[in-house]
Amino acid sequence: LTFDWFNKDTDDMLIDRPYIGVIGEGGTYAYNGASMNTRGFETMISWRDHVGDFRYEVSLNLARATNMITSLPEDIYYTWGGGNGVDKSIVGQPLGSWFGYVTDGLFRTEGELYNGIEQTGKGLGRIRYKDLYEDNVINDKDRDWLGSSTPKIQGGLNISMAYKGFDLSLFFNGMVRDLILNSNSATKGYITKKIVNDKTLKVSEVKNMLEMLIHLRNICCHNLLEASNKSCYEKKNIMRSWTIKFFFYGLF
Repeated sequence: LTFDWFNKDTDDMLIDRPYIGVIGEGGTYAYNGASMNTRGFETMISWRDHVGDFRYEVSLNLARATNMITSLPEDIYYTWGGGNGVDKSIVGQPLGSWFGYVTDGLFRTEGELYNGIEQTGKGLGRIRYKDLYEDNVINDKDRDWLGSSTPKIQGGLNISMAYKGFDLSLFFNGMVRDLILNSNSATKGYITKKIVNDKTLKVSEVKNMLEMLIHLRNICCHNLLEASNKSCYEKKNIMRSWTIKFFFYGLF
């Protein structure tokens, strides 16, 4: 049995400072500016024994680690890492956190559609967003931190067995995350455009892409009304932002 616990503060992390677009690519440069705290533990339990000619060994390992941005320079405090530029900063959130809109199901009835909340592109079968700012308007003020793709818990199980001239080894592993980006649903619009415009695609490639779109429609849209005329990745500004519908719970 082994157990290790750690609590580490990292200062002066390299980050890229934002710059105005007229400068061009030459405006990119890295400098020391962020701080982060990381804490967690690692443990392993193992057992080895034999019964006559049968020998076996079992080991289980488990690790948990969380991190949090603790400071940023004042000029990028609300912009670096996904903040809204006004009052929501990644400080206090894990590195790699996602920032976007929180969904609240679909508009299924006329009553839900005319709920007094103004939302761009709303309609029956469309996705409904939470009015977090409580001003009856869905806009940038309603975006919030959705979670992080950084694994929180990772584990593995090793089993080895041997009997005379035969042996068998098994290995299992898994992890838990807040969220995992479903890149298939996030790029659905791109796939549709590629099928229409790319004249070099083979028949088998088009078939695979069409099968993926049908699968994504069932996963992402949940309703034919939403997918009949427009993709899940709407052309409206609000629909181009990250939303919780592009993610799923990261347990496997």
